[in-house]
Amino acid sequence: MMILEEEQEKNRDILGQTIKMKMILIIPFLMISCKDDIKKENTIKSKIETVKIVNIRTYFKDNINHMDEEVYVYNNGDSLVNQFKFYENKKVDTIHSNFYTLQLRSTDKGKYKGSIKYYSDFERFDKKKINERRAEFYYLQNINKDSVDFVKVTSTDLKTFNFDYVDFRNNTVQGMINETLSLDTIINGEKMVRILEKVTLIDNKNPTYNAYPLPKTAKFIKNKGIIKRTIL
Repeated sequence: MMILEEEQEKNRDILGQTIKMKMILIIPFLMISCKDDIKKENTIKSKIETVKIVNIRTYFKDNINHMDEEVYVYNNGDSLVNQFKFYENKKVDTIHSNFYTLQLRSTDKGKYKGSIKYYSDFERFDKKKINERRAEFYYLQNINKDSVDFVKVTSTDLKTFNFDYVDFRNNTVQGMINETLSLDTIINGEKMVRILEKVTLIDNKNPTYNAYPLPKTAKFIKNKGIIKRTIL
């Protein structure tokens, strides 16, 4: 059986480079003196692209079923569909949707317990064919007074991420869920392992400065069944 490992390694390299890049952008901001906080914060933010988040509803031909999408709109006009919910007969079809809910609960001054409920469209795959499936949540956090780092949280049930959060830039949560899946498949009559990987951006502010790069394939796809799109 041939295992397609090169694509997975390439994706992991890109993820690692992205994390390093974002840390380089953010760390100088935390090293500045309190006196120049506001002025230098604006300077740092100007170097990181501001991303506006909009919600779009798409109706299908039956005018009953619809799709709600959370779209990141970049300054250059590119768009990334980050979350989407497919509604069938007015109910969310979680197997064919990809979204999350985020909650922060205060436990002490400046300290919180965070919880993410994650709904992945990878649930649609036949579990008997899945070799491995992983989901990891990365978020930016103060480690001490002068430094920040990305904290990694794994999920045993692939649906829930619980994490400790210390107030960071006015309760700004910025991160991502990275999910990988490998499953058996047959290509040209040969048994192989198909590896899938996706990233879901996590933000609680709009606009955001979440600096993960926009995938080259992240474009709107117009389906023939769509009769109208409405910005919510």
